[in-house]
Amino acid sequence: MDRDNHTHFTNLLTLVTVNKKILNLVSSYKQSKYKGPDLSERKRLFEEAKKFWDFAISNVKEYKDYFFSHSKLENYRNLEHDKPINLLFVPIGQKFLAEIYCHFIKKGKIDVLIKNINKIDFDLKTGHYTKLFYNPTKNTMIMNSQTVAKKMTLYLLGEDIDTVALKLDLCKAYGINELSEEFHKFKLPPKL
Repeated sequence: MDRDNHTHFTNLLTLVTVNKKILNLVSSYKQSKYKGPDLSERKRLFEEAKKFWDFAISNVKEYKDYFFSHSKLENYRNLEHDKPINLLFVPIGQKFLAEIYCHFIKKGKIDVLIKNINKIDFDLKTGHYTKLFYNPTKNTMIMNSQTVAKKMTLYLLGEDIDTVALKLDLCKAYGINELSEEFHKFKLPPKL
């Protein structure tokens, strides 16, 4: 999906990928190439996917603004340099949000995520994920920093994360050499 697409919230591939992540939360669900789930299992799977999308639309400020206040997609997703781009409005960000949601559901801590989700700055030019999901110099998305972004998000939200390893991972993603003065001065962002 292009960032200059101001018509569609997401694409079908992303919707399928996100829902597959969410459906893995249902312990009885075993995907088969040959046979689909029966009707009662489909209802359970639908309810699980619905919980995630209800969570996102009801709790994430940017989604509430978009879906309920009818903000335009161009306020969150724009191809032009120096225009807004929000992680939650590009496919990789929607998949990322689903991963974070699954983590907190599995831990039984969804209330922590609900309480703190809007403290995360999803703006890719100035927020927490600049240089992890977005290269501001080239005005391009970065696709290979999802693991470190997830660790940083869990750290920001108070989960127990190895901070030494996180610092190394972040510096590597930011292009900061371990032997440099910049590395020694680098500090993790404050927890939310």
